[in-house]
Amino acid sequence: MSNITARDEPDLHMAFEVRDISMSADTRFSYEPGDIVIGKLVPKANWWKQIHIGQFDFILIHRTEGALLKKIFHHDAATGRLTLRSLNPSFEDFSIDMNDISQIYNVLKVERRRAAR
Repeated sequence: MSNITARDEPDLHMAFEVRDISMSADTRFSYEPGDIVIGKLVPKANWWKQIHIGQFDFILIHRTEGALLKKIFHHDAATGRLTLRSLNPSFEDFSIDMNDISQIYNVLKVERRRAAR
């Protein structure tokens, strides 16, 4: 008999288009308007213990703000608060409640927009 591990949620990948400059910082790690960002769903069961904030950027689906592409600067599992950071220094850090998030994706890949000719 095979040993099969059940998963709470399937691996789900989603593509998002970058629309603003909050993650633009003139570095190779920044995201520009028009870029396509591919993310992998982080299962909700892992939100309280296994959000690898130093390894990934994140796409967070907020119930009122929509999709947010950010770095998670601080993860306070005890209070359910996330502090989010932009790469663009013109944008200040801000905190959100994890109860206001419906989905979190790890950024796996960025497809750069092509420059106009």
